[in-house]
Amino acid sequence: FKGVYKTDEEAAKAPFHKLCLSSDPNKTQYGGDAIFNDTNGDGVLDEYDRIYAGNSLPDWTGGINTSLSWKGLELYMRADYTLGHSIFNWAKNFMDYSMSHDSNFTTDIVKYSWQKQGDNAKMPRYNVGNECSCSSDGIYQSTLYLEKGDFLCMREITLSYNFRVAVTGSNLFYITGYKGLNPEEGGVDDGRYSLPRNVTCSVGLTF
Repeated sequence: FKGVYKTDEEAAKAPFHKLCLSSDPNKTQYGGDAIFNDTNGDGVLDEYDRIYAGNSLPDWTGGINTSLSWKGLELYMRADYTLGHSIFNWAKNFMDYSMSHDSNFTTDIVKYSWQKQGDNAKMPRYNVGNECSCSSDGIYQSTLYLEKGDFLCMREITLSYNFRVAVTGSNLFYITGYKGLNPEEGGVDDGRYSLPRNVTCSVGLTF
């Protein structure tokens, strides 16, 4: 995915889109359609232009922990990180372009999709009724929804006093640019849930 055609005139100069889902035999492209890379430069967009993109496995994983104490108070913190993996955000793709054919589009479509001739848009036009167009196939299989899954997670914080009273929070928050709920794994995110945030309180009693 390289962008969005601003006008019909610009789209008319595009490579012939053999994979276009439109019923139009000429596979005509229009303003608002997605721009895809003609990888082999033969003037045709087809299966030979497909590439491997992203990496489901991280390049780096690691963590850090620390323990501090002061006058009977103990603070323990543990965080971990993952860098270098990619996630295809299928769930966002599904919601943005109403692939179920029975739901509304998202606010990102309102803000960022092409709507009129000359628009410099980040996202292709929304097809009313989800009719097939020369964007449809590529949106659902392109790098438009391929995101970095890099994250830093505050995995645990425990505050205790004399080892008798303690409060522990687990899976507290992520620092990440990923737009889905759970950046923990690479590959395809088809709507997986985030890990639950837990808070545990404990009291030690002696009789």
